[in-house]
Amino acid sequence: MCRLMAYIGPAVTVADVVVRPSRSIIKQSYDARERRNDSSLPFHLGYGNLNGDGFGIGWFPPEGTAPSADQTPCVFTSITPAWNNENLNRLATKLESGVIFAHVRAAYPGMPVSEQNCHPFQWGRYLFMHNGVVAGFMQIRRKLLAELSDAAYNAVQSFHSDSAVSFALFLNHLPDLHTQHPPDVLLQTVQKTIATIGRVQAESGVARSDVSLLNFVVSDGHSLIATRYVSNTDESPASLYYAEGSAYERELLPNALSRKYSALAAALHDRESMEEEHDYHLLYSDRGSRVCMVASEPVTSAANDWVEVPANTALVVCREKAGILNILLAPLGEQGSHTREEEVARCLEAVNHTALHHPFADISPQLQGPPALLHHSRSMPTIPQRADSHGPALGLEPADSMHSMDSGNLFAATPRHGGLSTSPANALSRLAGMSSAVVSTGEDDRLTGHPNHAVLCLAAANGLLFSGGADSNIKVWSLAGSKCVATLRGHRGPIRRLEIVGGHLVSAGAKYVRVWGLTEGFPCLARMQVADLRGSIKALAVADNVLYVGGQSCQVAAYRLAELQPDAGRPAEGCASGVLPPLPADPQDDLGTPRGAPCGPASGYPGTGNRVQACGGPSVETIRCMVGQAQPPAFASAPEHSHCGSITALAVCGPYVFSASTDSTVRVWRRDTLEFVRVLRGHRGSVLALWAGPGIVLSGGRDHLIRVWDVDTLVCRRTLAGHTDDILSLSGVSVQLPPPDVAELTSPKSPTAAVIAGISPVGAMLQPAPGDPTSPMAAATSPRAGLERALLFVSAGADGTVRLWSAKCYSCLRVFCSTRHGPQPPVMSCALTETLTVGGMHEGAIRLWRTDDTFAAAFSDLVGLTPCNEGSQHGGTTAKEHLAAVAAAEEGTGSGMPPAKRVKLELPSNLAAAAAAAVASGDYKQLAAAAAGAGLDMSCGCPSPGGGKRNADPLGLQRLASQAAVPALSTSRLERELEKALRAFIRIKTVSADPSMHEECFKGAKFLLRILESIGCEVKLSQPVEDKNPVVLGRLVADPAKPTVVFYGHYDVQPAMEDNWLKDPWELHSIDGWLYGRGTTDNKGPVLAFVYAVKELLEECKSGGTCLPANVVFLIEGEEENGSTGFREAVQQNLRWFEGARLVLISNTLWVGERLPCITYGMRGMISLSIEVRGPSRDLHSGNEGGVFTEPLADLSKVLASLVDSHNNILVPGFYANVRPNMLQAALPRLEASHEFSLEGYKQQLGVPDLTVGRSERDVLTQRWCQPSLSVVDVRVGTTEEQTNVAHYRFGPTRFSVIPKAAVGKVSVRFVPDQEPGALVELLTAHINHEFAKLRSPNTCSVAVHNIGDWWEARPDSPWLRMAEQAIRKEWGTDPLLVREGGTMPVASSLQKMLGAPALLLPMGQASDCPHLANERIRRLNLVRGKNVVKNLLVEVGQAAAGAGSKQNGGLANGGMANGGAK
Repeated sequence: MCRLMAYIGPAVTVADVVVRPSRSIIKQSYDARERRNDSSLPFHLGYGNLNGDGFGIGWFPPEGTAPSADQTPCVFTSITPAWNNENLNRLATKLESGVIFAHVRAAYPGMPVSEQNCHPFQWGRYLFMHNGVVAGFMQIRRKLLAELSDAAYNAVQSFHSDSAVSFALFLNHLPDLHTQHPPDVLLQTVQKTIATIGRVQAESGVARSDVSLLNFVVSDGHSLIATRYVSNTDESPASLYYAEGSAYERELLPNALSRKYSALAAALHDRESMEEEHDYHLLYSDRGSRVCMVASEPVTSAANDWVEVPANTALVVCREKAGILNILLAPLGEQGSHTREEEVARCLEAVNHTALHHPFADISPQLQGPPALLHHSRSMPTIPQRADSHGPALGLEPADSMHSMDSGNLFAATPRHGGLSTSPANALSRLAGMSSAVVSTGEDDRLTGHPNHAVLCLAAANGLLFSGGADSNIKVWSLAGSKCVATLRGHRGPIRRLEIVGGHLVSAGAKYVRVWGLTEGFPCLARMQVADLRGSIKALAVADNVLYVGGQSCQVAAYRLAELQPDAGRPAEGCASGVLPPLPADPQDDLGTPRGAPCGPASGYPGTGNRVQACGGPSVETIRCMVGQAQPPAFASAPEHSHCGSITALAVCGPYVFSASTDSTVRVWRRDTLEFVRVLRGHRGSVLALWAGPGIVLSGGRDHLIRVWDVDTLVCRRTLAGHTDDILSLSGVSVQLPPPDVAELTSPKSPTAAVIAGISPVGAMLQPAPGDPTSPMAAATSPRAGLERALLFVSAGADGTVRLWSAKCYSCLRVFCSTRHGPQPPVMSCALTETLTVGGMHEGAIRLWRTDDTFAAAFSDLVGLTPCNEGSQHGGTTAKEHLAAVAAAEEGTGSGMPPAKRVKLELPSNLAAAAAAAVASGDYKQLAAAAAGAGLDMSCGCPSPGGGKRNADPLGLQRLASQAAVPALSTSRLERELEKALRAFIRIKTVSADPSMHEECFKGAKFLLRILESIGCEVKLSQPVEDKNPVVLGRLVADPAKPTVVFYGHYDVQPAMEDNWLKDPWELHSIDGWLYGRGTTDNKGPVLAFVYAVKELLEECKSGGTCLPANVVFLIEGEEENGSTGFREAVQQNLRWFEGARLVLISNTLWVGERLPCITYGMRGMISLSIEVRGPSRDLHSGNEGGVFTEPLADLSKVLASLVDSHNNILVPGFYANVRPNMLQAALPRLEASHEFSLEGYKQQLGVPDLTVGRSERDVLTQRWCQPSLSVVDVRVGTTEEQTNVAHYRFGPTRFSVIPKAAVGKVSVRFVPDQEPGALVELLTAHINHEFAKLRSPNTCSVAVHNIGDWWEARPDSPWLRMAEQAIRKEWGTDPLLVREGGTMPVASSLQKMLGAPALLLPMGQASDCPHLANERIRRLNLVRGKNVVKNLLVEVGQAAAGAGSKQNGGLANGGMANGGAK
């Protein structure tokens, strides 16, 4: 039998398709041994009756390389064996094409062997090849030729070939031989060709038992038609498969696996003459296909790549837009035509409309400019509505009814090629203005769990986010910590869809569906194969314990989850509590598996093993066996009403199931039977996404439009424009409103209750109770129809934007896009929660935007307190006011009214308290009484004229309660402001050690000054030393009688000159919950956290909450990283600012580990000194003077070596005197129980194989924190005065010949509490002089002390530490660790002495935050919770002061605790 294959997609070399693949048709043909005598084969095969009768390749010139008038294809044919044709090999490596045909011919007896008979055939713009036979060809040949026109007759390449004559028939039926035709015309032409052959056979009396096998493949370079046809449906057709994907590439395997060569070439020439063979595979990273391959047998090793073309079906491959292919299936009747011919034609017309009329169809993606900024250059044409043959005509609004969002032409002054003529910022501003939407660039956080693999689907619930990628993995993320908590493995193909139902996650990948338990460990509870050779799964939906799936089979199938078998073929006993052991991965589908591998149900699926090529490759039965058999569905849609293309999305709403397809239609089915209801038309091009909300279904696709379908009438209500490229995903959130009763509203399961209570959706994992009707394993239950209202929905597009829409007004509220210039990466998937909008990116990242304020505003609209203007296409004036409020919140400024008021009623304190109590208890009686007393009419939420009483409406009470509680979400607004302020702060390069950055440092001081002024502080800049950065002072006095808390921080940072920064250090980058940038943890992040803690307390005070519990003084210096010059003077000159100081709070240290918060209660002191040895008056040459005098560097080395031994013990006599024992005792109990510190982890962090001290964690921590240390940190040549002269290090290789005249060693000494630095300096100096004297050197030695910083310590039983513990416990829910630090912070002891107030060190950052190093960072969770801890601590201080003030003799009121926490 002949073998053929065709490729259409991006241009590749012919060798990558025809020669190099280890399963190419050439390799298959050779492995079939068709040219070799083989007694093991049947007689008619084994002795030359079936000969390899030549081969051929055909290709079209790559686009842009040939003159526009010459797009004719080329062919190369030969009757020599293809597997050993050097010309083919050379030609294939040089040619590139986007459409490639290849054919290896096997002639039947009697047919001439000539190049004229070799496929493919070419005429004009067409390539044609055939696999099969025309029954009775010799009998009907003359009649077939008589059917031809003169032009078609002249095109016949060989009158002896049934394939050549069939091609002439195809040309004969073309309306015009010289015109390029759309794919529907090519399909009709192929159908007529088959019909003509059948008619002539019938007229000529060809017996029905003589079977015609008509596997035709034809292409004009733009479209491709492939048929699999058998004239007698009782017989089997010739095999034909197709595969589609986003890319086709060679597998990168170890050399031992990839270096395979043609066996025959090696045998004939004793060398590897042919091209090296490799395995090739398809990639899946797009919502559409860019590559399609058609072959008589699979040509890649993965069986799951391939779909069997159904018998008597035509495969239609056409270019939809921008390199995207659309693949449709068209049934063929016995005479070529079929009853669904009109349906296929309508679908092809809609799909082809996208390619012909897409505004940027002729612009390459590289030249289109930023997709986020592109809009239609003209309105999309109105799409006329046509009556469907299966139902009444659907009343559709014109497609451009909502096109006011695209009003204005961004390309008015833009060249057609070369990108935008305006800056992205200006274009974004114009985009925001024309759509009334707030445009947000960048993202609030970025998760990186699927590197270099597209995130194809997302699902979120209860604080968990699930992402499915093209890497076959499912990642589970904690949204609270932006952290991946689990990776679910088992699927063998890209994860196409995720659905959360009850306490389970349902995932679809390749041909399998898996059910995962949302419990500890996320076990896989069941696996089911729901697809086979008919194609993979691309869509999934779950409702009422019924699983609906759709994909390449074009049909919808339903499975009952209650009947789901845990693991077919494996006994379920032995599984405790119904939890199954982990299931194995989905079966391997390697077509290299031996053909004889058992395939029975008991044996499962073949493994990998050695790859043995069977005769001619695997048979159809073997391929079916490898792919497996799908489990029969409970019910399925009827084939006669199926889609013509792959099903891309499913949604369940009301009594219907909606399915979207690449055939441009949405089909509606009865939910309980999948009985066909109606076809919804209107989209032009593939429909890629669906989302079902209460009463509505949204659809989006390649025409850039979102259509809103009414479920009751199945009519398109709205058409929403805004995206400028394909809409790839839709998602949304709904709320229950109005509920049947108050109890329903306040039920913990109600999403409305969560919003009303201001509760973050970060909760426990989904764990349904036994018998929970939402569980997929429970009995089916009726839907809760009519209880929900759609609130918001979100759309993701290939233009790189995510749009957030109001489901009430159908207005676009927010547009999220990247800050990147140029083409934007497509957003492949999206999800929406009450607080976050999530987008899954093509490159594998997940972008998160906080939108809780938008959610609160939309909820306010929905309950009717600020109704939308339904008459406006974009929500009218009210919607714009809300958007302005959102923008004001982002900017931190007012716009007509304060941001907090946009979703809040100004209520008296008693009414606010009653509202909060009503939300908590569900009892609205007290709220009704309080509202009546305040003169509020609860039927409308407005004050009644004259204060008269009216009947209270329960819904009005609920609205009032919700409005009183929704402002709790304003906390998130402040957190956004905090991050935005930090982003701006990081951009200011406040490097104090660099004189060139002096202006930047002053800019940073003014930045802080403005922020402190904005919260009401009295502010001042103090600069005692000229040319040094000023100290920022801010004072906020709530009540002179209240205690004063001083916060110390610094705004200067270290340089960022390291070359291993992953991102720009002067821009804030949010990745996986971490905020990266210079100064994030040291110390700009903690400084702003303290400021916003105070700001939050002030806002709560304005809202009727607790007023500022303590006075606050901000003391923020700008020279901490450069010696703190002038800091002490600034404090001394402004002591009046610190009157009443009771506590100094510092956050400039780190946790000891990564998990648990800490309080630092002790730090070591530091002595910085240098030892200098001087010798000759100048540097000398080692060749001339070496060995004749005592060299200074050698003396210095000996002195330095005398300071410590090989175990780091300090050898200075008396150095360990006054070291207090048991200083670690307070820290040990919690620290040892926490396992937060480990020896192995510490060694790994340091990058050392072993430590010099201790065998336990206690020993190491004691040495680090509670023992003195001495380290040699630098050795330089030259005198101290010459240390800044870098010329000493510019000699290059000649430095090896220079003996320095002097050498300086720098020593860092750390000492512990109770040690005196002056005494230690004396001991060190005496020891150094003594050791140098022992050398009897003529050189001189001197010691210079450069800096001394004192140690600091707090009492572990201090009441201040107890307050800090309580503040941390309240926020983190755990006791903090008490830790010491080996480092030194002189400011703690200095401020403690100058202000007479104890210092408290409260670290926010984790041990891995990398201060002073590349990739400095702080976790967002730590920053936000650090802010909350400061806020809690201020409250604790205020409460303690108030409590102490009521006592007569003690406490904070009389200073009894003023210095109780410090030594």
